[in-house]
Amino acid sequence: MEAKYRYEFDSSTGIMFKYYSGLITYKEIEHSWMETFRANILRGEIRGFVLDFQEAELNIDKEEVSKIAQFYHSHLDYFKGTKIATISVTPEQVVVSTLVAKKDNGYTSRPFSTIEAAIDWVLN
Repeated sequence: MEAKYRYEFDSSTGIMFKYYSGLITYKEIEHSWMETFRANILRGEIRGFVLDFQEAELNIDKEEVSKIAQFYHSHLDYFKGTKIATISVTPEQVVVSTLVAKKDNGYTSRPFSTIEAAIDWVLN
């Protein structure tokens, strides 16, 4: 199951959507963000992020959960003051998202089961 991701920016809401599929590790998450940074699409008014893991299988251990939170914190030039909503539907996705949220520092994250709820949280 090959790791894939795509992203799109909704200029009307200021939300960056990222859609993950396949087997996703910490390295894939880091790589996808670095590619997004290099593409220079995170300029302007970003209100928040919706990361959709519904089609993904997460392969992330406890130590890597901390690395995800550290990654966000070390890139506060992109994430400071933003909301990061994750669409998490499997038990593994919910656990990873919840554990990352417990380590939020300079940004706020939270798991959701629907995109609609995630968008509503990011915008309000």
